[in-house]
Amino acid sequence: FFFKQKTAYEIRNCDWSSDVCSSDLLSGDEYGLLCDYLATNGTFLGETDQRNVYLDSADRLLMAKSEMFRLRLTETSILITHKYDLESQNGFFQCSQRERVFPRAESIEILELLSSLPLEEFHPFLPSSLEVIGEMENHRKTFSWNGFKVELDKTSMPDATTEFELECETDAPDRFQASIVSVFDELGITIKFQIKTKYARFIDRLNLLEKA
Repeated sequence: FFFKQKTAYEIRNCDWSSDVCSSDLLSGDEYGLLCDYLATNGTFLGETDQRNVYLDSADRLLMAKSEMFRLRLTETSILITHKYDLESQNGFFQCSQRERVFPRAESIEILELLSSLPLEEFHPFLPSSLEVIGEMENHRKTFSWNGFKVELDKTSMPDATTEFELECETDAPDRFQASIVSVFDELGITIKFQIKTKYARFIDRLNLLEKA
């Protein structure tokens, strides 16, 4: 499962936030159990397909600093995210991020799309030249449950493997953890904290593919 504590305010039309996250992968069966449970005991809010495209410099400057720059494309929007200052402690991931949302344009090549967007607020923090290093597809189901907005992700990685994850953005992670842990116990789901973020696992898979 994946907990996220988020506080955001605007800086020059760019959302900045500090995230505190704890996460665990689910099996496909556990993902199905949680979908059924949340649909029965909460409210289904909808689902969306996301294309996550990751960029870095040719010498992987962002990767060397444990930073991430991503374009998330849906049917209606493009979310630009730059994550940095990542820390891991006691099963939680903490980072800062800048974000900006744009309406989805017609189908266009990614680097051409990136150059067409007004991203001046990002430029001081990114390499002068970026290239696409890889992408992954994500299907997200969203539920309202117990006062929380809960998201269940089914992610297709570059090596054709599939990951399942539960995610919640909240300013009350302790209360959410207590609530969801009781559900996990009821459904027989074992809790194991992750030691790597989804992006770090994505990079691991890319590296294995390059060596194959």
